[in-house]
Parts: sequence; C-alpha cells; structure tokens
Amino acid sequence: MFAPLGVMANIRVLIATTSRFRDGLLRALAGCPVDFVCSMDEGREALQRRSYTHVIIGYLFAESHMFDFAQEVRERQPAARVLCVKAAGHSLRAKMRVGLNTAALELGCEGFFDLSIGDRPDAFDRVFRDILARFPMPAPAAHKKPDALASKLGATAQELRRLALG
Repeated sequence: MFAPLGVMANIRVLIATTSRFRDGLLRALAGCPVDFVCSMDEGREALQRRSYTHVIIGYLFAESHMFDFAQEVRERQPAARVLCVKAAGHSLRAKMRVGLNTAALELGCEGFFDLSIGDRPDAFDRVFRDILARFPMPAPAAHKKPDALASKLGATAQELRRLALG
C-alpha cells in the first residue's frame, strides 16, 4: 500500500549514474523530483545541498565507485534508502551478484540489483513503489522522435509505474 500523500510529497531522489544514462533518464523522468550526479564531487555537493529520501547508485558511477558513494550517503544521510543498481549491459555471474548484494547490505543499502537480467526482487519493487507513486507520467513529445536509449528508459519507467500503481 502507498504512503499518504503528505508523506509522499516530500520524496526527493538522487540518481548517481554515468552521463550517458543521465541524459536518457533526464528525458524519461522530466518533471519528477530527481537530481542527477555523474561524479563523486557532484555527489558530495548534492548531499550537502539537500536531503534525499532515496538514492539510486549505478554500477559504473564515478568509474565504478558505487560502494564508495554508497558509504558517503550512509554517513551523510543515514535515513536515505539506497539502492545499488546495474541496469544495462551484460548480466553479471550469479556469484558476483551475490557478493555485490552482500556488500551493499553490509553498507546499509537496500541491496544490489542487476536489472540487466530482469532481477526485480520484492525489496526493489517496494522501494520503487514509494518513488514512482509520486512521479507524473510524461507527456509524449509530439515534435521530436526520442533516441533509442530514451525510448527504452521511458518504456522501463512506464512499466515500473504500471507495476507500482497496479
């Protein structure tokens, strides 16, 4: 079940990713309460500037410093829910996924999720229900055909919204 609107209205999400994925996500999540960072310095500045309820850290963030940034978030904003995510490319071996998940949990994160293989356990869906319930559906752009990455990310965001909202 979703939290009351008064609680949900205060959601603020930080997505730490590479510039390539930021650009696609920016279009897919236009109008949503999201900030993006693509380096450790940008991430630290964002954590100083504002409080976040949720932080999503990409596997390749800051030249693969996902766990370093997760630790920064845990130290600076311990109440934030942190997800470590691999969303594209080849899937990881099972042993590697288990090891990365264990490390993420040890840092106090919600876990490590390899979405490139469709890994969507209950913990991931619960956190995304919190986030996506407050995101508006983007209006389709009538004048511009989106690039392939933006189309895929937009379709993924719409699918996550559909699942989260029933």
